[in-house]
Amino acid sequence: RKQAAVDALRMDVDCCSPPEGTNTHAIKKYCCEETVTQDIMDSPDRHNENNVAEFSSRGPTFDGRIKPDILAPGQFIISAHSDGNPTSFQCGTSPPKLDNDAGRLSNAGTSMATPTAAGAAVLVRQYYKDGFYPSGQKESTDGFNPSGALVKATMIASTYELQGEIDKGNNGTWSKIDPIWPKYSIFQGFGNLRLGNALYFGGEKQLDVYDVVDGLETNSSTTYCVEATSSEPIRAVLVYDDYPGTPGAELATVNDLDLVGGVDDATKVTGNFKDRRDYRNTAEHVIIDNAKNGQRVYFVVRARQVPQGPQAYALAISGKFNKISDQKSCNFQWTDNFELARDTDFFPYGQVAGTSVAMVILMAVVAMVVKYMPVSYTHLRAHETCADLVCRVLLEKK
Repeated sequence: RKQAAVDALRMDVDCCSPPEGTNTHAIKKYCCEETVTQDIMDSPDRHNENNVAEFSSRGPTFDGRIKPDILAPGQFIISAHSDGNPTSFQCGTSPPKLDNDAGRLSNAGTSMATPTAAGAAVLVRQYYKDGFYPSGQKESTDGFNPSGALVKATMIASTYELQGEIDKGNNGTWSKIDPIWPKYSIFQGFGNLRLGNALYFGGEKQLDVYDVVDGLETNSSTTYCVEATSSEPIRAVLVYDDYPGTPGAELATVNDLDLVGGVDDATKVTGNFKDRRDYRNTAEHVIIDNAKNGQRVYFVVRARQVPQGPQAYALAISGKFNKISDQKSCNFQWTDNFELARDTDFFPYGQVAGTSVAMVILMAVVAMVVKYMPVSYTHLRAHETCADLVCRVLLEKK
């Protein structure tokens, strides 16, 4: 339907009065300015910052890992428009067509949300590189090169929960979005991006981060703590770049780090599922909402299984607290009695097609390619997988 609207733009037809023989309904719906405006006015609750767009991708992955990680605005985004000529420097104000001089274009989709998230990642990196951490003021002597894990952990620590609605079944029936805690949401992941929730530039809210290069081996752990200055929730995010998994494995992750947090053993929680241990994801968060002013809040990063180690990681803590200068004093006595997370935790809306199905599809593609290509192309080269062979053949035949 949307392609019909794009085709209408390409044909330069009147989108509000499309000619016979075209998909008039789709062209009016997605191309006619009056219709689009009226749709927004008629359904204001469907197009606001608390909802997730019905076309937004959902998780989880085949093996149950969290996706999406975060959300970013991607609907009714106004950005620069190009006529394809790098020397025209167009800045027109007319409604944009594919090759006219309009200076701006409104669009929706991953192509709008991804640049927003990428730009946010650059700002996070600049925050650390320019030395804004930990004082909140630019101090070049404090600057350092953050790991990708720390950038991601900081971005997740900045997110907030969308509490609106989504068309879960893409059938026109809207319902409340699943929350991000005490389970994760396959619709919003860890929440919607807002860097101001995490980056510290002064004020009551703090950011405490650890970019640990040396990492952990199996059964080792490190404890961190802060002192709450209010009763507001304190959030911690653990992220690590895992060792490469085996292609086609039922579970892609190799090393398993856990995050535990709390003020005492009785009320401790663990990453993503609160009272059940997540053994699939390389990003975990906990939200501590029972700390009182002046009370210490502890966070433990534990290496459950690290067959390929040591495993480096990053930890980001955000909220209203005082930092503890002597982290060696963070002695948290806790009992490791968490149950394993269940399949229903990872697949809240049912199992998705697994890697075995994906491999069947891949092999079917391989068979088709091999059947219709010259014999000379069918030989695998050294260290070449079947997937590599398919890609090479398609490129060579092209």
